[in-house]
Amino acid sequence: MGIGGHGHDNPADYEWCVPDPLALGMPSTPAGLLSTIANAAILVGMSDAADPWERGRQKANLSAGEVPISEHIDVEIIYPHEMCAGAAFEVGINWRYTSSLSSGKTTLLDVNETISNEHAVSWTFDAPKQILQNEPISIKARAIRPDGSIFRGDELYGFAIFTTPGSARSFRVPLLDDGIGLDTYESDGWFTAGGLIEEFLGKYGPFEPVGEWTIQCFAQDVNDADSKMPPKVAATHIGGVPLIAPFIASRTNGSSCTVAEIIKVIVKRFF
Repeated sequence: MGIGGHGHDNPADYEWCVPDPLALGMPSTPAGLLSTIANAAILVGMSDAADPWERGRQKANLSAGEVPISEHIDVEIIYPHEMCAGAAFEVGINWRYTSSLSSGKTTLLDVNETISNEHAVSWTFDAPKQILQNEPISIKARAIRPDGSIFRGDELYGFAIFTTPGSARSFRVPLLDDGIGLDTYESDGWFTAGGLIEEFLGKYGPFEPVGEWTIQCFAQDVNDADSKMPPKVAATHIGGVPLIAPFIASRTNGSSCTVAEIIKVIVKRFF
């Protein structure tokens, strides 16, 4: 069994806006950063419904006792003009399935289609515009699905990137909906990240705490397949697709590079 393919666009054709690649825990190269959203595009194009292998086998209309002994998929992914995590972008996908069957026959299926990203959400944020240096700095985020339902509890994995005044330091703080610490209620759909500035100074300092901080979020959904689901149903439940990211990929010959939502908090001295 094999798979081959190529992207329609070169990662070098994209511009990037990143607050601090090290804070993201991601490679700082364009190709490495592209993979964060582009891999999600591949998942959308190939896995949200029946995958190419399943569709190829269905098309082959196998007889009783007839099974594939080798299968191959060639794939071309055509990325959209702009890719923003959590947005309803479209992905072009062209693929060819070929197989050799135990009966000696060969089968072929060519597919050219455009798939919409169903992993789209809208976001609501809550953060203070101004705090004193001795107060906690935090952000609350809520992700709303197109049907109006919200993500809760362990349905998201995410973190907030706090950048100190003057961009001296950037660091990650988990976004949690567990009702612990600054998170008021467990599983209420508000994911919270934050802490005391003095604690951040001790862990990530030195830096000047007074001034304008910026906060950006990264979050992805998780695989919610149930162990009782039939395998073919469980396979359509995909996790790990970014729903928000601090950057938006766009082609250099089109829109200029933009960043996603930035929350700004002014920290003042308390004396």
